[in-house]
Amino acid sequence: MTTPINNLRKLRDGRHLTQADLAQQLGTTQQTIGRWETGKNEPNFSALRDMAIIFGTSVDDLLGHNPMSDKLETASPRYNNFDTESGFWGHVGVKLPTATHSRWYPITLEVANRIGHSMRRATRDEPWITFHTLNNRVLLVNALAVHKVWTLTDDADEAFGDWELGQLDYAGYPAEVYRCLHDYLDGGLDEAETEYSQGFKDTLAAIVAEDDWDSANVYERLLETHVHYVSGGVDSRYIDNVGPAELLEDVQLNPGLAMFAIPASDLGFHIYVPSATVVMIDMPLHLVVQHATELRQEYLQDVSQVESLAAVKKAMAVTARVKRLPGRPRKHDADASPSAAAPATIPATPPESADAGEPPPSAT
Repeated sequence: MTTPINNLRKLRDGRHLTQADLAQQLGTTQQTIGRWETGKNEPNFSALRDMAIIFGTSVDDLLGHNPMSDKLETASPRYNNFDTESGFWGHVGVKLPTATHSRWYPITLEVANRIGHSMRRATRDEPWITFHTLNNRVLLVNALAVHKVWTLTDDADEAFGDWELGQLDYAGYPAEVYRCLHDYLDGGLDEAETEYSQGFKDTLAAIVAEDDWDSANVYERLLETHVHYVSGGVDSRYIDNVGPAELLEDVQLNPGLAMFAIPASDLGFHIYVPSATVVMIDMPLHLVVQHATELRQEYLQDVSQVESLAAVKKAMAVTARVKRLPGRPRKHDADASPSAAAPATIPATPPESADAGEPPPSAT
């Protein structure tokens, strides 16, 4: 039996879908959905991606492996979810010192609450706050250097005079879309036919057409990290998968960090930037998640190897104990035991003398 996909039942109930409803959307049977939810069978990766699109989430969230949040996150409106803290709630606006308008990002209620808590706790020694958004960004914000940070529920009126937001950024796409857009634009999806359904490809094609994605702007909009300086300058570049994750980890472990090391893999060197000169770093979420997932897999492999070694040692110990059970003497004990030696034989008659004519000696 496989592990049941517990989050599938939660998401389905949140959307008020029956197993038959979901089966119809996926082109499968109600019995198959039931087997997935109970762990009697497991879906292939193509079906997992299709369900991620239907529920506005990621495969990691479906499987309960989201390294960025303990809650199951979706880009669907929070009222359509089983947990109102996990769906699209509204936006966070970050107004940089020299900007005329705030930069707006879609977030969940859980993230909105975390931002408020972090802003209130920011100090001169620890000014940095971190959070992630529903449009595939991780933000590192210098709370004491920005002009302001504000959160706005989707039910509220638009911020007067400070609202410039395109459809691309409004609520974000399902997280699985961001992870596949680059491969789709590079033709990589055609090389893995079994991992992507035609419906999934059609969804990506519609998104690309609607929001003018292409192989040229995908780097700026999806893959690049943007360093915003207090002076108003911006340094945008692609850094490898490990770079964004390491930056995030550095700030989380040391909020008072004095220097940022930004790997410029495309140019072959690192950039060292005093943190006091930076107001915000805007990084791709899917690259951070990808690195965290790789680390998790390495950890699980290490645990599996340790458990296998422990199992071998346990088996050897059990075998050694069995050999010492009563009735199973050890070899060296058997060799030394008198009871194990052959019994001595006593001649029935005295041995004959070498000379048969001589009588045997008499006892004196």
